[in-house]
Amino acid sequence: MDPNAGDVTVQMSLRDDELETRIGPLSPALLDELEREADGGELRVRRVLDSTVDDVHVDGEWVRLTKRVSRSG
Repeated sequence: MDPNAGDVTVQMSLRDDELETRIGPLSPALLDELEREADGGELRVRRVLDSTVDDVHVDGEWVRLTKRVSRSG
């Protein structure tokens, strides 16, 4: 068994109005789970992400999560 099979990289970028997080490479099973819509009241990974960030985008083996922030001034 490959000892690195479960390793992922997390890259975070902070811009003026958003935090972008890229995570990958993800396993095919997790990518399938991210693409699956929740039926009814099912709690799935995608539903949790959709409720906590503004955008979830799957790009190949990576997922990009974007959270927009507003600065009070």
